[in-house]
Amino acid sequence: VFMSRKRFLRLSGGYCAVSGSPVSPSDATRYKLRLDRVDGSGKQTGFMYYCCWPCVCDTQDFIRVDTKTIRTADGSDQYMVAVIGNPCDHESELTKPF
Repeated sequence: VFMSRKRFLRLSGGYCAVSGSPVSPSDATRYKLRLDRVDGSGKQTGFMYYCCWPCVCDTQDFIRVDTKTIRTADGSDQYMVAVIGNPCDHESELTKPF
């Protein structure tokens, strides 16, 4: 059983893109950003919701945009999604001071 596309989109704005903290989607929590695409083909502009401004900075440093096909009760659609790379791919970087 899949949820409707409308419900999926509504729930997608209900949490901070970095911390996962619940947020109330509104003008006060929505930020317009331009992030690099994972495939290196340029930047993608979109809106994301946040609990605080430090999470906006973390997004610009660590999050990239990829595509994902998501199936809902209304069918499958391709979405632009925020992704964070696997830190274990470059394990030596985990001990570098920041």
